[in-house]
Amino acid sequence: AHDSLKKDKEVVLAAVKEWGYALEYAHDSLKKDKEVVLAAIKGWDAAVFQFVHDSLAKDKEFILAAVKEHGWALEYAHDSLKKDKEVVLAAVKEYGWALEYADDSLAKDKEFILAAVKQNSYILEYADDSLKKDKEVFLAAVKDRGDALSAADDSLKKDKELVLAAVKEHGWALEYAHDSLKKDKEVVLAAVKEFGYALEYTDDSLKKDKKVVLTAVKHMGEALYDADDSLKKDKEVVLAAVKQDGRALQFVHDSLKKDKEVILAAVKEYGYALGYTDDSLKKDKEVVLAAVKQDGGALQFVHDSLKKDKEVVLAAVKKWAYALEYAHDSLKKDKEVVGIAVKKWGNTLEYADDSLKKDKEFVLAAVKEDVEALQFAHDSLAKDKEFILAAVKQDGGALKFVHDSLKKDKEVVLAAV
Repeated sequence: AHDSLKKDKEVVLAAVKEWGYALEYAHDSLKKDKEVVLAAIKGWDAAVFQFVHDSLAKDKEFILAAVKEHGWALEYAHDSLKKDKEVVLAAVKEYGWALEYADDSLAKDKEFILAAVKQNSYILEYADDSLKKDKEVFLAAVKDRGDALSAADDSLKKDKELVLAAVKEHGWALEYAHDSLKKDKEVVLAAVKEFGYALEYTDDSLKKDKKVVLTAVKHMGEALYDADDSLKKDKEVVLAAVKQDGRALQFVHDSLKKDKEVILAAVKEYGYALGYTDDSLKKDKEVVLAAVKQDGGALQFVHDSLKKDKEVVLAAVKKWAYALEYAHDSLKKDKEVVGIAVKKWGNTLEYADDSLKKDKEFVLAAVKEDVEALQFAHDSLAKDKEFILAAVKQDGGALKFVHDSLKKDKEVVLAAV
């Protein structure tokens, strides 16, 4: 723009609202204008500050507005404002790590740090080491974010009250607790109740404790992975785990992978759990139907004898059309089975028997659902003008899969375009 327009506030405001970095090209007089500069910062990142006039770095009203928008704008504030508690608190509330740019004196100020951690516990990374031993500070921090415990001094990681507060807020904070508290049943129960996977950080002695493990797997079934082997044979524990998450079946003792009650509970929650089942139950129609009704893709794990069973295969393709890939060849010729699949996802025509890939009416139904299905039709149909006309009238994109000879046919191309 002409220099005269770079001084025009209306023009510059319109520019910076659309693209904050346009401030670089504004006249210096407008780089001091609070309204213009705040408009530039809003919706953009604090890097826009590199174009702001130095005079605004000392303006508290402006800096407060800026750090509320982008906490790390504190980096560009004048040193005098980096000591200002109101300004720095506003910055860390928006962006915890903004404390990195604050004056060092604030990192040692307990009153300030207490107020700050209530806004954003991540500021503890920049707090003075002396405050990392302060229980009051960390109690405030872990109530905001349990894993703030990781930044505490080792002496505090042994404090049961603090660790309990942390794991109640976020169970996996147990990872940072002192080993002595990883053996404490009250602490561990609180942790696994909030986050089942916290069982990983528990002392081995409590991985054998049925109450602890049951609490964990009821919250997160796959926590069974970290349980003692003795409890992976316990039917009550295993049932609780697979009912919460069928994938937990992979961690179950082999003896229970033959237990129909356990397997049914698992596949009803997660059909693919059938893949972890003993082979004897992959032939069980009740189990198999439960699995494919939950997820049709489970058909891939079914015994071959049931891949010929129309009821099973129909249930699978109704749930997930692409299950047709795993059906026995005899059912890939079945119009009812394949018809359900291609009407849901036209591209499943790929798995149909050639007899159906030559069937004009059948292929048109697939193409109606997805024109890309035409690539799987029998080659003979690509040259069949009557069929191709019907296909391109249905979806012009079908022209992509037409034989070259018909791509020269004006009637076909006109119908498509």
